Amino acid sequence: FEAFLLSEINRLQKRLDLLGGGNWKNLLLFALKFVPVTEVGRMIMDAVPDESTRKTVENAITHGLWDTIDELQPTIERLEVEIGDCDKRFDKVQEDLDRAIENIAKLQEKRQTAEKKIKDPDPFIPPDSDTEPEEEEDDPGNINLDDMSDISDDGTSTVVSMDWDTDEEIAKLIAEAEK
Repeated sequence: FEAFLLSEINRLQKRLDLLGGGNWKNLLLFALKFVPVTEVGRMIMDAVPDESTRKTVENAITHGLWDTIDELQPTIERLEVEIGDCDKRFDKVQEDLDRAIENIAKLQEKRQTAEKKIKDPDPFIPPDSDTEPEEEEDDPGNINLDDMSDISDDGTSTVVSMDWDTDEEIAKLIAEAEK
């Protein structure tokens, strides 16, 4: 059986030499001329027996991408939580802004209404009616200044400085005015 295997190896080696491939690298370059790279990659990755070996191969091909992802995963998770909080705060601020804009619109309407009322002329106020109660003239302490306008000054009047603190002083002033 050993002789058979050695003869088979020699036969295959001669065929490889005819095709131009002397080692696995030359054979791979020859295969890439006829098979798409994605197909070769899929065949290689399907031949990987377990997940850790697969990760090692992918790391070697991608210059440590899986290691970088594993290092960054805690940071990504922390930032996802922070982004969630940020979205909640953004929604709250947006609601507050919407309410503020509504309040501004209401206040602008009130301001415009107030300015309109200010510009409108005052309404007509009718003159005093005859139904108002008449003033009592019997009270000696109640002096109407309009009634004093017809008192004539005959030149004999004097200016009297009075202190208006007591009813007695007011009565004296009225008595002098009647003279």
